[in-house]
Amino acid sequence: MSRFLRILAVALPLLAACAESPTDEVNPGLAAIAVRAVAPPALSQFGSSLAIEQVRVRVYRVVNDISQDVVNRVVPWNPNNASINLSLNVVTQASSEQLFVDLSYETATGQVLFVAGQVVTVQAGQAVSPPPLQPFYTGPGNNVAILTITPANPTLAAGDTLTFGVTALDSSQAPVAGVYVSWSASAGTMSALGRLRAPTSAGSVQVVARTPNGTADTTTVTVIPANAAVVAGRVVDASSGLGLAGAQVIVLDSQGNAVDTLTTASDGSYTSGPLTPGTYRVSVGLQGFVSTDLFNATLGSGGATTVATIPLVPQGRGGSTTLGGTVRDASTNGGLPGATVELRAGVNAAGGTVVATTTSDSLGFYFFPGVAVGTYTVTASVIGFTTGSRTAVSLGVTQPLTDDVILSATGGGMARIVLTWGATPQDLDAHLTGPDTAGTRFHVYYSDQGISDAPPFASLDVDDTDGNGPETITIWQQASGVYRFSAHDYDNAGSNPSTALAGSAARVELYIGGNLVQTFFVPNQAGTLWTVFELNGTQVTPINAMSYEANSDAVTLRRPGATTDGRTIARDATTKP
Repeated sequence: MSRFLRILAVALPLLAACAESPTDEVNPGLAAIAVRAVAPPALSQFGSSLAIEQVRVRVYRVVNDISQDVVNRVVPWNPNNASINLSLNVVTQASSEQLFVDLSYETATGQVLFVAGQVVTVQAGQAVSPPPLQPFYTGPGNNVAILTITPANPTLAAGDTLTFGVTALDSSQAPVAGVYVSWSASAGTMSALGRLRAPTSAGSVQVVARTPNGTADTTTVTVIPANAAVVAGRVVDASSGLGLAGAQVIVLDSQGNAVDTLTTASDGSYTSGPLTPGTYRVSVGLQGFVSTDLFNATLGSGGATTVATIPLVPQGRGGSTTLGGTVRDASTNGGLPGATVELRAGVNAAGGTVVATTTSDSLGFYFFPGVAVGTYTVTASVIGFTTGSRTAVSLGVTQPLTDDVILSATGGGMARIVLTWGATPQDLDAHLTGPDTAGTRFHVYYSDQGISDAPPFASLDVDDTDGNGPETITIWQQASGVYRFSAHDYDNAGSNPSTALAGSAARVELYIGGNLVQTFFVPNQAGTLWTVFELNGTQVTPINAMSYEANSDAVTLRRPGATTDGRTIARDATTKP
């Protein structure tokens, strides 16, 4: 039974009955059918893999629930044709008979992309001209019901570029793999692979992604002046990790002047308007929660800077909490004894009033008893290592002593990348790709941990699988070319959509020559792969983009949002050894 018959399953009993007893007169003869069809939508914007090369024309009858071909031929397809017009001679089995006409628009390999069909009553000795057929898409991704562009509603500096991706779901909310999309933008330039170059002036751009079956999504890109800065972040409930809607966010400049006032969205996110590059303080308050500040938000020009997630502690809990954890060596995960550990109020509080001070013991452990409820920064320092810090919260109840502080050794010419995160997901993986001696790219991660004293002169020093991190990769000798660092959500690799990585409080610290040169915080966007930055010599290029990747091995293959021939790639998750 043909595809068209299956599609018309509701009508089959009636059609079959008519075909089995076409007429009381059995006078076969010749008849002619004018087959006409409008052209299907152009597929050139979806990539060459979706090019129609031929049209299969099939005319058949159904006898005793079995189809019998009357005509079955293939005609070349001319993409410049506005329609199909064929005249087919058929031999009828009666003076009047019902026949089925089925068109299949195929690629060179026979993959069917569009179908069209109808039932035609023919009369012996006469020509019939039924209404034109309307093809509909049956190729890859024909079952997409929901299409979502990622990232959603981003901010981009004038003239800069950003690559978008999509997630696709069917009507039952199940992920759809192998989806082709076309891209368009209301301003700027958009490539076939979803890469937007923003216009050179500030404003907004509507970006549209569309599948061949017509399912589409639109997102708005805010274009800011090339020399402007934007701060973006998220406010969460410290006790649950869930985003807090309606929190007031005040952005203050270095003189303490309020330069922007915002309200968090339903997921706790906020994005400021255009600001002058510089260092800012972000003050957050919400009724029923202890207010806090995020300090030292350094904003560069040319787009949004994602800052650390700000946890607010619910009021009314009373009491106090013991905060504690371990000061650890980023390259070994071992404890560091004798470290000076300081506690300050707020997030990213590198200076200011010290609430309490202690020293780590022989195993690197530290603790602060009797800490009032609120949000704090724990800072640790020891000779031979850079100073490190982390956010900690006192909930007024007994809580685990897991506020570990990770320090990287000073000195040397190497580059070290340290990935840390919260308790969930338990397993985030660090991935480094870069140039190798074969002219391709190496890939250092849990399955191929590299080597320090031979090519690629890069190694995974620590692989953590039970939450918090660290995962540390060191580049011992840097070759000429571009290195790329990504963080992959191994626990949720096969999930789409997923916001677990966005809610992980992940951050990445890049050290060069023993000095901390840049810190990155995971964006509040869906995805399982966070492409963080690229490094070429000492030039650091922030990427800070989220995408989906099911296969850890494939992280090396592409940048986020990149596609092959217009198609979004989906792979099966690999299993750790």
